[in-house]
Amino acid sequence: RMLSIAPFILILCFAFMGTWAIIDFHGFFAAFHGVFFPQGNWTFSSESLLICMYPTAFWMAMGALWLATTALASIIVLAIGRKFAHIGE
Repeated sequence: RMLSIAPFILILCFAFMGTWAIIDFHGFFAAFHGVFFPQGNWTFSSESLLICMYPTAFWMAMGALWLATTALASIIVLAIGRKFAHIGE
């Protein structure tokens, strides 16, 4: 049963975060990094090597790739969970 519920919840969470990122990318970006770096050491100057090597377009593309991969994996697990649920009946 969890194989049916967990992927669905994960897809909903990612849909919410994706919508938030589309509507307010900078707010989402700050909130996301604030969770993992509460001391605030994730901010860099625009001339820093990290920012120059990985511009915003790279991170947005990677975010879309991570979202698509997670959604696909969740859909596969959801299908497997539903198949097992029917076997158990």
